[in-house]
Amino acid sequence: MDVKVAPSAGFCFGVRRAVETVEELINSGKKVCTIGPMIHNPQYIASLERRGVTIADRAADVPADRVAVVRTHGLPKEETDYLEASGVCFTDATCPFVAKIHRIVEENSSDGTVTFIAGDPEHPEVRGIMSRARGAVEVVGSPEELSRIASAHPEYRGKKILLVSQTTFNSEVYKKIKENLNLLFTNAIFFDTICNATSKRQNEARELSLECDAVIVIGGRNSSNTRKLFDVCSDNCRAYLIESASELKGIDLTGSSIVGITAGASTPDGIIKEVLCAMSDIINENPIINEEPAAEPAVEETVAVEEPAVEEAAPAAEPAAEEPAAQNDNEFAAAMEQYDESKQNEKYVEAIVVEIKPVEIIVDIGRKQTGYIPLEEFSRDPNVDLSKEVKVGDVIKCMIMKTNDSEGMTMLSKIRYDSVKYWDDVVEAEKNKTPLVGKIIEKVKNASGVSVGVIALSLGFRFFIPGSHCSLRKVENIDELLDSLIGTEAEFQIIELEESPRRRGGKGSIRLAAKQKRDAARKAFWEQVAVGQHYTGKVTTLMPYGAFVDLGGDDGMIPVSEISWSRIRRPSDVLKVGQEVEVVVKGIDPEKHNISLGYRKDEDNPWEILRQTYKVGDTCEGKIKGLADFGAFAEILPGIQGLIHVSQIANRRITKPSDELNVGDTVTVKITDIDFDRQRVSLSIRALLEDAEPKAENDQPRERRPRERRVENAYESKAISLDDLLANAEAQKEFAEEAGEGAEE
Repeated sequence: MDVKVAPSAGFCFGVRRAVETVEELINSGKKVCTIGPMIHNPQYIASLERRGVTIADRAADVPADRVAVVRTHGLPKEETDYLEASGVCFTDATCPFVAKIHRIVEENSSDGTVTFIAGDPEHPEVRGIMSRARGAVEVVGSPEELSRIASAHPEYRGKKILLVSQTTFNSEVYKKIKENLNLLFTNAIFFDTICNATSKRQNEARELSLECDAVIVIGGRNSSNTRKLFDVCSDNCRAYLIESASELKGIDLTGSSIVGITAGASTPDGIIKEVLCAMSDIINENPIINEEPAAEPAVEETVAVEEPAVEEAAPAAEPAAEEPAAQNDNEFAAAMEQYDESKQNEKYVEAIVVEIKPVEIIVDIGRKQTGYIPLEEFSRDPNVDLSKEVKVGDVIKCMIMKTNDSEGMTMLSKIRYDSVKYWDDVVEAEKNKTPLVGKIIEKVKNASGVSVGVIALSLGFRFFIPGSHCSLRKVENIDELLDSLIGTEAEFQIIELEESPRRRGGKGSIRLAAKQKRDAARKAFWEQVAVGQHYTGKVTTLMPYGAFVDLGGDDGMIPVSEISWSRIRRPSDVLKVGQEVEVVVKGIDPEKHNISLGYRKDEDNPWEILRQTYKVGDTCEGKIKGLADFGAFAEILPGIQGLIHVSQIANRRITKPSDELNVGDTVTVKITDIDFDRQRVSLSIRALLEDAEPKAENDQPRERRPRERRVENAYESKAISLDDLLANAEAQKEFAEEAGEGAEE
């Protein structure tokens, strides 16, 4: 008898991840309580109970002294919300593919949406998906059921339709449901959410059942994916569903020349091995199991007619009776060896990519077998897109996991190769504090649902980076920072290694790697920096007093007075964070590592432009920008405003400037004085009027009041700013007092 084992028999990625999570908690001495059965396998659940693990039906039933574990199927939204709000210590072991469906439904459903779920309405995974849908929800198990629902609810035809499926749903049935839904509704959105491992497992079972006379399906009877495998195999040959090796005794495999073995995603490796061993024992104890049914009459006829001949032949028949047993031993030993290869083969090969599929990579390993790397054996990132990671012709170093000569297939693993080959590099990096480069693949939350860090994937290993180590500078919104890191590559330094039989990885720090890099760059920077040097930098921070710029080795500051030649109230009026700027070093303090920068350019200095454009006595146009009791300010060049004293506004006495001028007026003025040192310009309208008309003998300029003189003098001595002068009369009075003149009136 030939025995063929399906390549993907046993735990899938999600189940293995959940089982490892529980095992780690138990081994660390934690008391564990799973919310619902961890997986659909009674033997494994019984083994957990023997080790003290309890099961709670609801999140509210978890004892206070235990760590709650969310099972692979996930929980309804209200249960998850309770865990996050109650402060219960919990670990989320929901299968990443199930969690993805939750996100799809939450993001794409609305009050006006009808969400169709292909699956079993009583399955815990489906109940979790239903709880996250907004609007109407319908669970369908067949195309016929879909048609009945569409007939009963004609109002659905005008609504948005969303279709997802249970991860373990039958892929062929789902295709038919999808086709019918497309015919019944014109505004449907489809998401193919059957797990990649499930589709692959069902395809393998289908191919196995076409080649074999009988197939043994191992798994829990309550397991949805196991029942789907049984249904697939039953369509093509005799199929038997068992939960343990003890059930093999009730199965008649007489006349089966090829027997296939597959197992559900929740079936532990140990149970598969027990079944293989038990099958070997049963066959050896009953050699007739290999005989063809058609041969039975000939044996009976010979025995009935010629007894002496049978007796004489008996001695010679003994060796023949041993041959099938020996053959069976060899066959089952080969099957066991084939299965064990997936766990302990240590051969390495260089594989050349020849084809890229959604769930696996087909490779050439230079042998007669075709090699393939399943998605879960390529990367520890469950969301990895193979088409973006590799291309045809790439060479991948892998470990041989399983070889099936009869099918001509060899399963390979990149992550296990990396685990063996690169661990020494990781240890060396930790010893020498050499940074590693990793891809940030997911955010980590604590038992209260608070974000605490991210996971970086580097050299095939997972490293936890705490939130406090995710940035060189302190940030106010940690969630925003962590979200911005997802999907990016970052350098990190290893601060702690974890090496156990089940897992290798550790803890890392982006902050320490950035600090190490910054310190090296700072040292090189300060060895060559000098006053007058020009740099191109990036604005990192804006403060009321200035802007900080990253110069590539250290940060420098542009004081607000050096940002613009025009008056600005704050740096954000001109600059923004992330902007690239050209600056010049104005001053340095090596002891304090302070650098003063200038941003405004000398050629843009409006006073230099004024020097080249006008001189005293020239006439020009100005725009009134502000009015004060003692005069008006007119802008004659961008950034330069001159004072038209109240006595210089008209060729007659006026009470206040607003009697003649308004803000925004354009006037022609004469430049009567320029003080470049104090940056003051005096202007006059009256001088132009006097040039045009003779001056009357009795026309005397109005005598300025004491407060006007004090405020004007304060302005001239730079004790008061133009903006404050123009604010209001009270401001003029206050600044006059600050100038030391006292206050009158």
